[in-house]
Amino acid sequence: MTVRVLVVDDEALARARLVRMLARVEDIEVIGEAATGAHALERTRELQPDLLLLDVDMPGLDGFGVAEAVGMPLVVFTTAHAQYAALAFDADAVD
Repeated sequence: MTVRVLVVDDEALARARLVRMLARVEDIEVIGEAATGAHALERTRELQPDLLLLDVDMPGLDGFGVAEAVGMPLVVFTTAHAQYAALAFDADAVD
């Protein structure tokens, strides 16, 4: 089974890096990208991904807001900021 992934990050270099990393993983298909929380909601509704790789710290609607709005069971929060770990666990993150 192929897992269809939407990569969301406001930084183009971060998105590109994640897409490159995912390209090396079998059974993963990157079906789209988004640079803002609002765009992530639009792309999620349009593409129906199985998994979101979701940046936490974005201007406007942040990753937590996106995750709550889409109600998706499979979200991987991505961030370079350690202070968001506690908030991720508050959002029922596993690890």
